[in-house]
Amino acid sequence: MELVSAAVLVSAPAGESDLVAACSASIGETPQVMGLRFSEDQPDGALASLRLTNEASGGWMRVYFDAGSERAARSRAACLGAQIALLEEQLADDRRDARWDDVVFTTDAAYAPPRGDEVQNRWIIRTTADGSLDEGDEDLITTVIPHEQVHEYQKRVAPMGPRWFREGHASWVGFKVALQLAPDRAERVIAEREAAIADVSERLTLGRWGGLQVRPEAILRQLSPEDRARKLADPTFQPNGTFQFGPGDVISDEGNAIARYAASWRIFVDLETRHGADAVQSWANDLISIPARLTNEQVVDLARERFGEDLGPLLE
Repeated sequence: MELVSAAVLVSAPAGESDLVAACSASIGETPQVMGLRFSEDQPDGALASLRLTNEASGGWMRVYFDAGSERAARSRAACLGAQIALLEEQLADDRRDARWDDVVFTTDAAYAPPRGDEVQNRWIIRTTADGSLDEGDEDLITTVIPHEQVHEYQKRVAPMGPRWFREGHASWVGFKVALQLAPDRAERVIAEREAAIADVSERLTLGRWGGLQVRPEAILRQLSPEDRARKLADPTFQPNGTFQFGPGDVISDEGNAIARYAASWRIFVDLETRHGADAVQSWANDLISIPARLTNEQVVDLARERFGEDLGPLLE
């Protein structure tokens, strides 16, 4: 069964007050968005769902729900579906019939989404026992999921990297969408990011964020007692020899995460201030379209070519 909305809302551009209303409706209300098609669906046999389709582009996603969460799911489906058009506009995404990540509303604290190469990612909204939404749920719907949907867009060509570019781009676009859905919530998160930048004193080394490092103890245990003592006394000492490492010996550089998110986002914001949103998104799209894992050098080189700026010092 298909339902085509006939409410006042429009998909792109959308009036801010209408979008805010769709994202803050009381549980039990079912706001709809003009241009967003709702289809009753049940593809996995366990949960019911709504298939939400942006009629202008064919872009779509599913909102799943169990019996206890159905009212909450239907009250926020229009908010989630409206994000498709907003994201496509901000991303300059001209794809037809693009598949976006799904969302599942559930009262089951133990629910785990199905896994597999052919299964679309599902973001979980764990409703309260009575099927309502708490503040964390509302933040997830309006400020986190837009960010995560940008990651779905980024990976359409090839595995992405580096971390700062992926997260900066997702934050930059995600906040633009979130500000139209829930401005008070988005502004609070943005203020937290700005404060994180102001509070950090050490260098953030954005270019190494997410990079793999060998645990110091993995090297120390393979050294002679003499070299171990020397290494502990002088961390710059590089002992000779061949070392063997297992999976537990390697860690990802995830320190200062909040400040790194903020600083990565700020690179995009500052580029937009100087060169305009269209130029920045064109630069990002060209990088995303490279059919291989992206490197810091490629990002910096194309920024120098497009904007006449050297981003290198910001990554050190």
